[in-house]
Amino acid sequence: MQLTKALQILSLGSLLVFFGCENRNLSEKGNVLDITINSGRNKKLYLYSYYGEKVNLVDSVVTDAKGHGQKRLPDNLKPGIYQLRFPNGKFIKFILNNEKVALKTEMVNPGGALVFTKSIENQKLRKYFTELGTTRAQMVSLSTYLLGNDPSDKSYSTSLAKFQELKQKENLAYDNLFKGSEHLLAARYTDFANRPVYDPGRNGKLDFEKFLEVDYWKGKDFSDSTLLNTDAFSTLYLNFLGNFQNRSLSKEEQDENFKKGVDIILKKAGVNNEVFAYSVSFLVDCFEKLKSKEVLAHIGKNYLPFVSCTDETLISNLTERIGKFEKANVGKTAADFKLPDISGKMVGLNDLKKDQKLIFFWKSSCSHCKAFILKLNEFGKQNAQKLSEIDIVSISLDEEKSEWENFINKNPNPWTNCMAEGSWNSEVAQNYNVFNTPTILLLDKENTIIGKPKDFVELAMLLK
Repeated sequence: MQLTKALQILSLGSLLVFFGCENRNLSEKGNVLDITINSGRNKKLYLYSYYGEKVNLVDSVVTDAKGHGQKRLPDNLKPGIYQLRFPNGKFIKFILNNEKVALKTEMVNPGGALVFTKSIENQKLRKYFTELGTTRAQMVSLSTYLLGNDPSDKSYSTSLAKFQELKQKENLAYDNLFKGSEHLLAARYTDFANRPVYDPGRNGKLDFEKFLEVDYWKGKDFSDSTLLNTDAFSTLYLNFLGNFQNRSLSKEEQDENFKKGVDIILKKAGVNNEVFAYSVSFLVDCFEKLKSKEVLAHIGKNYLPFVSCTDETLISNLTERIGKFEKANVGKTAADFKLPDISGKMVGLNDLKKDQKLIFFWKSSCSHCKAFILKLNEFGKQNAQKLSEIDIVSISLDEEKSEWENFINKNPNPWTNCMAEGSWNSEVAQNYNVFNTPTILLLDKENTIIGKPKDFVELAMLLK
C-alpha cells in the first residue's frame, strides 16, 4: 500500500466516526456501554481495542428486539479509543475511560447518525470533530495553496486572511471545549492526533523544514503512553511522513528523504520506552509495505538496538522482518573483513579454511549475548570434535575495548575473538546489516551464508 493511500485511510474523515445512549440501570462507575440502534434489532456487535493503528477483539454486546444493548465491560480494559463493529462491516469509534458511554445511532450510516447521550469524553470529542472537521480541511487546503504560490499573486492575501480567520476560529473552539478539561483523554487525543497546519503568514515559505522538525511537534506529549491505546500516533506519523514524499525524486533520493522523517520521529519518541518501541514497530510496518529496504536498514542499524530488550518477542519479530531486506541474507556471499583479535593479530574471513564458519556479533552489555556465549562454550566442551571442524569468530560491537577484554578474560573460550572499532557504525557491522545482538551467521566453505539462527537453540539444530 502506498503511503498516500495510507494517509487517505487515516485522514480527517476517518476521525469523524465517533459515538453515545440513554441512562439505564447499571452503575455509573467503570466502563458501561449502553447502545440504542435504529433498525438494529437482535444484532451482535463486536468491540475492538486500539493499539496504534491495530485493533484487537476484546468483547461483544447483543441488542434486544428493540435495538437496545447494555453491558458492563471488563475492568481491565485500558483507557483508549475503541471500535464497535456492526454485522454489515461498518463501525463507530469512541472513548472508554472509566465512565458510562450511552449512544444512539443506526445501521446504515452509524457515523453520521451518531449521538452521545451520556459520556463527557465522547460528547466533547464528537462536538469538536463535527463542528471543526470542515474548518481543518479548509486550513490544510489553504496552507498547501499558500506554500505553492507567490505572495504577489492576486488571491494570496485573500487566502492568507481566510487561513488566519479559520485558525483563530479553531483555537477558540478548542479552548471553549477543553479549557479546564485538559486532563480528559478526548483533549489529549485531539491535541496529539490533529495534523499541525503550517502557517505561511507567520512562518514564511522558507521555514517549512524548521516547521517539520520543531513546530510540528509543539504540544505533542510523547510521554503519554495512554495514547498508544488510540490511533493518535499512527495518524500523526502518517500525516508527517506525507510531507517527505515527493514523486519527482528517484528511489534513492526518496529513501534519503524518508530517513530524515524517521530520524525526527524516533528522536521525539525516545522520551518513553514503550512509545519508542511502538514507533519503531510502526515505521517498520510502513516501510516494509513500501519495500524501502534502505529505510528499513537505517531503522535497524540506528534505532532497533535501543528498543528495550525486555520485549524479546518484539525485537525478534522486527529483526526477522527487517532481515528480509538485508544484503547479508541466507544464500548471499558474506563480505570479507579484517579485524584485530584479542592479541592484536589481524583476522580475515577469507583466511578461514574450514568447511563451516560461525560468525556472530555481540556486545558485553547484552544479556542475550552473554547467555549465547556461555551456552556455545558449554556446547563446545561437550561436542569438542564437532566444534573443531568449524571456524568460529566472535565480533564484539562494544564501544570500549576494556569492556570487551574484561568479558573475554573472565569468560575464556577456544574461538577467535575480534572487536569492530566503531561498534554499530563499523564497516563490518554495516556490511552485514547488523542492527541487533546477537546476530549469528553460519557459512559454508565458500563463505555462502547457509543459516541465520536467532538464538543458540536454532544454532544447535543447524549444527546437528
